Amino acid sequence: MIIADNGPGISEDIKNKLFDPFFTTKPVGQGPGLGLSISYQIVVQKHSGVLRCESEVGKGTEFWIEIPLHQVGKSVKSNGFQLPTDLQ
Repeated sequence: MIIADNGPGISEDIKNKLFDPFFTTKPVGQGPGLGLSISYQIVVQKHSGVLRCESEVGKGTEFWIEIPLHQVGKSVKSNGFQLPTDLQ
């Protein structure tokens, strides 16, 4: 699945941090910065899929979500963040 927009795009500096736990571009107190980190864990670590962001400043952004129909094995890639037990 690809979700795209024609907005201002995301700089390379921010794009490199998007899936980090607690990273946010919002002011302090207006969001914990967990949404994309948890999404990454669900798609990549739990379903052996792919979650990536393609963006160019001034040209918009695309998020790619790929989940295999059949899982061959578990992904070993980890950012060290643990899902809450009700999401595992």
